[in-house]
Amino acid sequence: MPGDRGKFAEGLDAMSGPDSGNSGLDVFNALSEAEAADAVASCCPWPDWAAGVVAGRPYGSEQEAQDAAGQATQAIPDANLPEVLSRFPPIAVDRGGDSRAASWSRQEESAIHSSAEAVKDELVSTGLKYRDRFGYTFVIAATGRSSAEVLKAMKERLEADPARELRTSREQVDLITRMRMAKLLAQLDPGPGL
Repeated sequence: MPGDRGKFAEGLDAMSGPDSGNSGLDVFNALSEAEAADAVASCCPWPDWAAGVVAGRPYGSEQEAQDAAGQATQAIPDANLPEVLSRFPPIAVDRGGDSRAASWSRQEESAIHSSAEAVKDELVSTGLKYRDRFGYTFVIAATGRSSAEVLKAMKERLEADPARELRTSREQVDLITRMRMAKLLAQLDPGPGL
């Protein structure tokens, strides 16, 4: 599914919205380096990724921060990308927890987690085959996708050439990190009058 931005890009645009004072962005820009790194760790589980995003502050707009998330994803060396991918939770497996990343993962996979057990079992077993073949976790921007769409994509990508699949996986991480950066900035927004 290379280049598949469709509804995910639309969702990203909707989360960014028109610039309305950027108060969540202002909060992010004002965080200490350690606080900012901790906050963006929920977007991508790779410390160098977080360091790259944090180092780019201050950002002038939410779009600039989301673009920095994408640039940090593109900067992950190919040799490290399988390890980064392995740090994402497997599709259809709720690891629990109350961290921001765990909560976002459950939200992004809500259609999957509400599917019949047989469908979730097939996603898990296909995900294990994927891990056996490529050596890392299947990652997809699941927001807005049905279980059937995710399973179809997983089966198609299971047959992909390894180099192509690594590129596709990077594209999916790019989408995920951009969307999560938008969510992070929205969560950091103190709201009107604060």
